[in-house]
Amino acid sequence: MITNRNYTPFSDQMRGYFDGAFGRSWTERYDAFLMQEPAEYIRVNPARITPEGLKERLQNQYAISSEVHPLIPLCLKIDDPEGLAGKTIEHILGYYYIQSLSSMIPPLVLNPSEEDKVLDLCAAPGSKTTQLAALMNNRGTLIANDIAAERVKSLAFNTERMNVMNAAVMHGKGEMLSKIFHSWFDKILVDVPCSGLGVLQKKGEINKWWTTDSVKNLAEIQYRLLVSAAKMLRQRGELVYSTCTLTVEENEQVLEQFLRKFPFKLVPVEIPLKSEAGMVLGDNQELHNTRRLIPWEVNSEGFFVAKLIKEDEITGDSEGGRHHHEQYKTGGYKKFQKDLEYLHRYFGITPDVLNEYTYYVKSGEYQFIHRSFDFHPEAWFSRAGLKLGSADKYGNFILSSIAAQVFNGAITSHLYEITDLRDLKEYMAGGTIKIDSAQKGQVAVKYDGTVIGTATITPQGLKSRFPRTLRTQKIIFGQE
Repeated sequence: MITNRNYTPFSDQMRGYFDGAFGRSWTERYDAFLMQEPAEYIRVNPARITPEGLKERLQNQYAISSEVHPLIPLCLKIDDPEGLAGKTIEHILGYYYIQSLSSMIPPLVLNPSEEDKVLDLCAAPGSKTTQLAALMNNRGTLIANDIAAERVKSLAFNTERMNVMNAAVMHGKGEMLSKIFHSWFDKILVDVPCSGLGVLQKKGEINKWWTTDSVKNLAEIQYRLLVSAAKMLRQRGELVYSTCTLTVEENEQVLEQFLRKFPFKLVPVEIPLKSEAGMVLGDNQELHNTRRLIPWEVNSEGFFVAKLIKEDEITGDSEGGRHHHEQYKTGGYKKFQKDLEYLHRYFGITPDVLNEYTYYVKSGEYQFIHRSFDFHPEAWFSRAGLKLGSADKYGNFILSSIAAQVFNGAITSHLYEITDLRDLKEYMAGGTIKIDSAQKGQVAVKYDGTVIGTATITPQGLKSRFPRTLRTQKIIFGQE
């Protein structure tokens, strides 16, 4: 019985490929799996809530039942028959990220720490970037790059929604970044664009364009991205190569070609899900250290994951880049003392908390990032960290809603708490709430004990400054 509305039968060419590479029985099992409704998973943002706390809220407010995955940290498998998970208040406020189970594996294999300098080379829309940030406790240096402008917008949106404080977003061609970052990163995730044969359960339309020629073209791009990443990695650094496809050409063959030319070794990958060893090509037994996740065996997407260590330097891999550091007028508490003292005096945010960040000005906007972030002198970013605020026409500092979310409990003064659901709707829609308050001027707005943004109290009422980017999302208010 077909329960998956996205189900599309294999094209003749795709079926022929699967039969030849894996056998007819394998193909039939995959086809049967694709007919089933996909399992749904979410990843909890530990900076905002615990898995148990989120599990309770989803059940009580939206009738979304869930269970904590026994093997994958911060992962909940959800039962969401009404399709509400992407519309909840908690989703809008970055309490969780909707992400497939298999997609959570590459960041776990890379396993960065807050001491590392990390690159997510093909990062948009941001599922793995935000997961890497969580693994790093929002500290250290995380650079997230993507080539497509529209996808970079999604990447920036999701790092903002999840309150990521240790990441800079880049818009660049991955193959060219090695001209800037010479042997600079400790760890790199190379989750390359691919033919997507592992995600057919959700994207049946792949059948319409998939050909062996498209696989060949993608493999060439994947190889170039892997070479660029190799040049950017320091000696003894670690690299994870991953795809959401199942073809040998985009996985083992790319690695086999790469290992013949560059001083890397494949190391065994430990995955907390059932997986199969990669195929050995020729006499390269190292390929057995790679892992392939089979969709019906993990009840999620098909994935391929490999981990490599750089054994020696690669000569001639840096041509120098343009100097862009002049746009980042960075500094700590002293350089931005006037505005930060205002935040301390007005909102009660202590200097200890404010000193956790580096502050900079870009295009007249104040932004901030965790102080452990290492600015490369030749790198340019669409944005580093998050928006702190801006000055109004009178020169007064205005705290951004996203910054208020980040500071959250550190804000102890000039707070306004919303308790009425109708007021919450009005606030999140960007409207004005009629209130009778002795307070005037800007305030941090709380709901259910958590700061969700900022507003200004005027004679007309409390005027919302909830972020415009979040207002465009349809929000379901679970208490209705």
